[in-house]
Amino acid sequence: MACLAVSVTVGCDEGEQPGGEQSAELLQEGRPDLSNRFRRRAVEVPEYFLNPEAVHPSCARTASVSSPGTSKLGAREARENATTSLTQSIQTTIRVEARRVVSRQVTNQTGRESVDYSQVASFESAFSHGELIRIVEEAELNKTFYAVACLDIREAGEAIERDLASTMRSIRAAAERAQFAKTANDRSAFATSHQLFRRRVEDATRLLTEYRAVTRTTSELEEEVSRLEEDLLLAATELVRETSVGVSMASTGDRDSERQVRNHVQ
Repeated sequence: MACLAVSVTVGCDEGEQPGGEQSAELLQEGRPDLSNRFRRRAVEVPEYFLNPEAVHPSCARTASVSSPGTSKLGAREARENATTSLTQSIQTTIRVEARRVVSRQVTNQTGRESVDYSQVASFESAFSHGELIRIVEEAELNKTFYAVACLDIREAGEAIERDLASTMRSIRAAAERAQFAKTANDRSAFATSHQLFRRRVEDATRLLTEYRAVTRTTSELEEEVSRLEEDLLLAATELVRETSVGVSMASTGDRDSERQVRNHVQ
């Protein structure tokens, strides 16, 4: 982490007149003009300390995201403000991506493109790996403290993928149990497994949304999740169809099981 401290000396050289002009005596003696050295002036603040769009040398735009922070109180607050600013920027990107996901889901189900904002609000927009944000430079300039926070995109993507790996194991296990229950024509077991599967898919969808927002790319796991969803939807549809055209259910428990399957297909 780079840290820059600047102090500015203010004063007048012997013989210097107001405005930086020298006396005639000094000029006649041929002494050098030192007024510029001691003239009061503000230190120029680097653009990346002021503008979130400016690129810090340690945070290439293609490989990272960054944000500045300032404070009149101290370096610690400047660091916190930079980290908070970057976190909020990432969360905004996640919410935008969540809106696209919900719009795509609604379009697939209804054929009309729209956004269910209640579903967007239910998405977790929090960035789950704030610990990876680091301060790459600090400075105190003109009695103001500055800091720049940076996040390595590849490192963040790898962390999210590790979270996804755990969720995917649960998704695959639930899908396998549901398919086994379908083969055994066990409607109750299928409904239970399918319910667990749906919960884990929701978890994966949030992580995949976060992954796309942070890395600006699509995870290969998205295709697997979609395939498993399609497979179980087909299995549920077949199970309901077989129940409908097969022997009528006599017991209340069987009717409840069928209703559960129908509800999870919807």
